[in-house]
Amino acid sequence: MAAERMITRTIQKKVYTVLVFDCVENTTRQSDFILTEKVKDNDEALKLLRKRYEGDSIKVCAIISTKIEEKLYALSEVDFLKYAHIVDKKENDNAEE
Repeated sequence: MAAERMITRTIQKKVYTVLVFDCVENTTRQSDFILTEKVKDNDEALKLLRKRYEGDSIKVCAIISTKIEEKLYALSEVDFLKYAHIVDKKENDNAEE
């Protein structure tokens, strides 16, 4: 019996340990947030973290540390065809940017 064919993809994510201010409790704490987007530096990452995670109760203050995690994911070819959608060339070109 032939081995099942697999589709694989390596995904890199950055885990940012961030100093946040809790406006409800009036305290600061460290929290971990994840970004999969490519960012050029911590300033750009901080802007994105603020946009994504800040609200009335939490304010993102500063990045304390960054850790890069890279994992290899796999999905059987059958499941890939079941869950994937067809992408036209124009949509695919925009996704690469």
